[in-house]
Amino acid sequence: MLSQFLNRITLASLCLTTTLTNMVIAQPISPPDWQATSLHTRQTLARMDELINQADKKNAYQHYMAMFHPDVQAWGLHANGAADISDIREHYKAVFFELGGGVLVSDKVVATGPMAAQRYHSLMSLSGTFDGVTASSKPVVIRGQTVFRIDREGRILERWSNHDHAYRMGQLLGERGTLDGREITRAMNGPGLSEPEALTLLSALIAALNQPESPVERQSDTANLLSSDFRLHGGSNRALKKARAMQSLENFWQAFPDVMVDVGTPITAWAYIAANWQATGSWRQEFMGALVDHAPVCIQGDMILRLSDQGQIDEAWLDAGAPTPGHCK
Repeated sequence: MLSQFLNRITLASLCLTTTLTNMVIAQPISPPDWQATSLHTRQTLARMDELINQADKKNAYQHYMAMFHPDVQAWGLHANGAADISDIREHYKAVFFELGGGVLVSDKVVATGPMAAQRYHSLMSLSGTFDGVTASSKPVVIRGQTVFRIDREGRILERWSNHDHAYRMGQLLGERGTLDGREITRAMNGPGLSEPEALTLLSALIAALNQPESPVERQSDTANLLSSDFRLHGGSNRALKKARAMQSLENFWQAFPDVMVDVGTPITAWAYIAANWQATGSWRQEFMGALVDHAPVCIQGDMILRLSDQGQIDEAWLDAGAPTPGHCK
């Protein structure tokens, strides 16, 4: 009896050792430097939120302005193209000193490399003049979506804002304010695809990717959504042109042939759309030196897409974590 028991333990140990030997811990798909930049970008946005919520508005305003590059360009602040640093200072003077008592709540952040997108809202009190409306202690909720490009020093190089002017103006001026806000949005927001059109293009991309039963159509449908000048950032140490990007995607499909992609609620601003994503499937071939044979797999990350006026994707920034055996949580 004792010898049989010991034999069973030995056999179990050998099976466990074999399993662990064959299981190589996978690394994140995005290179380490890219992941570090993504973290740096996310920390920059967290610092901005911290400053705008400080009680000492004068000190916070000075430090907040220092987070913009002197040559920054910001779209969505006025109707005459990109705003410069002087325009931004005037805009945030009103935010810091005319809109009081609020807390900026970051509802969602997507960060990949030097790019980030944020959806936010804040319940504030207007005591003064903001965007041409004067009030005294008037409660108002502001909300919007913004895309950022951050430099290596953690300063904002470019910014694209999609503020919900109709929502804010309606609270202050009623139905007339809602109509005025829609006009402001039309004047402030940039050319290119509308928000509904951007969401439709993202849906088309997900539908193209989620065809494991039709590999040929999956490849062609995905390629047709990418412009001839397409560039992918974050998949390797350098930007990949369309052909190389599609080859990388084909390698991914070979390892995970039944993969399905899902995205969270997107953030849209101007020609950009951003979302968290997750891919689920099964591990069938070695990928980046690792293989957990026929195990379910979960991969999660962030993506930001720049869209063309013709309804294609011109550029993508991708942050992809490590393939993880098991189901997504």
